[in-house]
Amino acid sequence: MTLRNRHGSQQPTRVVVALDGIDVSRHFGRCKEYAIYVINGDTVESRMVISNPGHEPDFLPRYFASMNASTVITGGISTRAGQWFQAMGIRVIPGVTGRAEDAVTKLISGDLQPGENLCERLKEGNCSCELLQRYRTIS
Repeated sequence: MTLRNRHGSQQPTRVVVALDGIDVSRHFGRCKEYAIYVINGDTVESRMVISNPGHEPDFLPRYFASMNASTVITGGISTRAGQWFQAMGIRVIPGVTGRAEDAVTKLISGDLQPGENLCERLKEGNCSCELLQRYRTIS
């Protein structure tokens, strides 16, 4: 599978994975760190881990768009955040579990599938993630 950057070209693309240690985090905006992968064709050229720069309305979509991210991988994400990423031309793949490295490998091979949104705040009634179920993958 050839990944395309958010402008549609096959130039190197950036993929953001919400992290909980080495695993994909259950909630995008509330994780402690993000891994940013630069992928060229089917090769990971680099990986950088950054601390969560803040969780403010529409900040993270703008922040990662400024880094030319094309895809976000997470366990869970709010509907509003998903819509903001979509407006920035960034694809969101929710419901992903397991090791971040494995998720990126599956993305490159075309085998990464979205799953059920896993936002912990949803269980507490403090998140609107359940609405994301209707469109599973925002592209």
